Amino acid sequence: MKNVWSKRKKKLLAELRKENEQLHAENNRLQDKMTSAPVSSHELANIKLISEKLRQTEQRIEELCMQLLEQNPILHKLHQKPEYLNDSALKEICHITDSVYGKFCKRLVNDVPSLRENEIALCCLIKLRFSISEMAVMLNMAPASVSRSKLRVKNKIFQELGVTSAPKGLDFWLWEY
Repeated sequence: MKNVWSKRKKKLLAELRKENEQLHAENNRLQDKMTSAPVSSHELANIKLISEKLRQTEQRIEELCMQLLEQNPILHKLHQKPEYLNDSALKEICHITDSVYGKFCKRLVNDVPSLRENEIALCCLIKLRFSISEMAVMLNMAPASVSRSKLRVKNKIFQELGVTSAPKGLDFWLWEY
């Protein structure tokens, strides 16, 4: 039963992602049209409607992702009682992140190829909303060292992407990525 429920959630998540991609494409098309031609009130109403649908879809996807994560026994256990994660456990965390967040690690490595494995694992832990103190236990580091590592990763990502003035921190950036 649990496996069937998981398959249904994955199917629903895939459908929502597809709808989100379609809405993104339509939104981009309308944005391009908006900049190149005067917009009628009907088109403006359509743009507002599509933008609202896109926002709602993104919100729903995030809610479903959070539900999937809450039901994952490994993550649930780590949130309840953080413990040191060896390399294979960190790879499992990255795999979970990839499956829930649409190949998160692959996209991150494609956009920022200079990231090392331990930096990608740190990004996964951030994406999964672990606190600094939880990450410190999992990575066998002092909380201050985790904070310094996050700052180095943030600087590396933003520099490689050409972001000169980051309007938000690494955590928010990764949560939206």
